[in-house]
Amino acid sequence: MRPARIITAVIFAAAIAITGCSAHSTATNPSPAPQPSGTAPPLDPAPTKPPSGAGPQMPPATGRCAASALRGSVQGSDGAAGHIWYSIQLRNASAKTCTLKGIPQVRLLGAQGQPVTAPSAPGGPAGSLLVLRPGQAARFSFSEPNACDRFVAGSRLRVTLPASQGSLVVPLGAGTRFGTCARVGVQALKASPASTTTTTPRFDRISDPQVAADRLVTAWLAGDRAAAGKLTSQAATDQLFGESPPAHRPVALPCRLADLGLYVCSYPLAEHAELSVFVVGGASVGYGIRGVEFGD
Repeated sequence: MRPARIITAVIFAAAIAITGCSAHSTATNPSPAPQPSGTAPPLDPAPTKPPSGAGPQMPPATGRCAASALRGSVQGSDGAAGHIWYSIQLRNASAKTCTLKGIPQVRLLGAQGQPVTAPSAPGGPAGSLLVLRPGQAARFSFSEPNACDRFVAGSRLRVTLPASQGSLVVPLGAGTRFGTCARVGVQALKASPASTTTTTPRFDRISDPQVAADRLVTAWLAGDRAAAGKLTSQAATDQLFGESPPAHRPVALPCRLADLGLYVCSYPLAEHAELSVFVVGGASVGYGIRGVEFGD
């Protein structure tokens, strides 16, 4: 019996050893909790994409205004100290926003479309960048000398944009005359007030004293008192038509500035006879005839 007891004891001790080892393993390394049938174990959440449009959005690049996108017009003019100042508006007629900056160049064009004045000169700093949305406008001013002994005529202005953006032609009205004794001076582009973006330029006024005087002389030569009466007073008309006109049209001498806002335009009639026409006013309001005088 002794051998049987020894074998039984050995078997029992081995069983205890195995059970204890199993218990220790479970305590130090617990098994995962059982999952319900059909349920997948949880996964780490996938990284989410930032929503579209999140973060700073860069505005689309805005290009320079091409000359083909702009429409030019005269917004006004005025005379002072022997110069006539013109205000030119450039409106963005395209469907895209564009920019302008700097000082344009202007030249008066003759009857055949050729430039008849020298390139203009900048008249100050270049100014700031202008952003023109569709329909918005910029403007600039330029001055041309009017108290000169040399003049050229034209009815259109070529405007060359800064930074090689091309050129466009702006109508000035018939019979515009620029003095050539000094260069045309141009100022920088600046924002145009909203109230002027739809202004329609007027050409019914006479914006040049020489044109006013020439029209009066033309009416006198044609015997048209009614036309003369639209340019000057009844007394001046009577004085002019009290003299017989010459057989041929006299060659006009350039009008000269006699006083602020007063021009004298002369027309030699014979060797010792001359007609003087006195013109007053300004380019913004127009010029008219104050009176006439016949003398040697």
